[in-house]
Amino acid sequence: CRVDAASADGSTALHQASMMGHLACVRELVGAGADVSRKDKEGRTCLYVASEMGQHLVVEYLAGIKSVCMEKDNNGWTCALVAARNGYLSALESLWEAGGKELLLMTAHNGASCAIVASENGHL
Repeated sequence: CRVDAASADGSTALHQASMMGHLACVRELVGAGADVSRKDKEGRTCLYVASEMGQHLVVEYLAGIKSVCMEKDNNGWTCALVAARNGYLSALESLWEAGGKELLLMTAHNGASCAIVASENGHL
């Protein structure tokens, strides 16, 4: 079994475990050599999908082992932007600890920032 085998959308088992918040599976996959920087066809890393779904324990773990916080998806969105858009403060705090102020100030291709997307969605 290839640990980084991808589905049609480019996601791997690590993407799926991260998205669902299965921290034990995430740890096992990373321990078996899964690539935490691998992107799906939309340009999303496992840290990105965990952030998007508010899986703060997975976010904390992944951000702590490899800094992929600054990676952007195909639309220029970062893991911090999607966490802010969805109001996932715990995930955003973990990302801030790993990526600092620079991460929170990054913008998407459309100019959206963490503060803008959080306020547009009623999270400020």
